Formats: sequence, structure tokens, C-alpha cells
Amino acid sequence: MDIRFSEQELELLSWFIGKHWNEFFKEAEETVTINTLHRLAEKLGLDQPLNSL
Repeated sequence: MDIRFSEQELELLSWFIGKHWNEFFKEAEETVTINTLHRLAEKLGLDQPLNSL
């Protein structure tokens, strides 16, 4: 499945995930690796450090 987002959609997703990063991280780390979360944060341009490191 190939999902493409517009710039505006990516900005909105980045904002939402960034705002709720701690909660998102706690849930996501149960199903994906820490490296995957690092890459996602990088791709979304999140400046927040990952709270588990």
C-alpha cells in the first residue's frame, strides 16, 4: 500500500504526533522498534528527543 500525503497533511500529522509524542511513543514502542520511531520522528521533522533514550 502506497500512501502519499500533501505537504499540509504532513504538517498536520507532524503537529499532532509531536503534541502527543509521549503518549504515542509509549503505545508505539510496544509494536515497533525504537529505530523505527527514531526514523519516523526524523521524517516528520520532530525536534523533540525520544523520551526513552
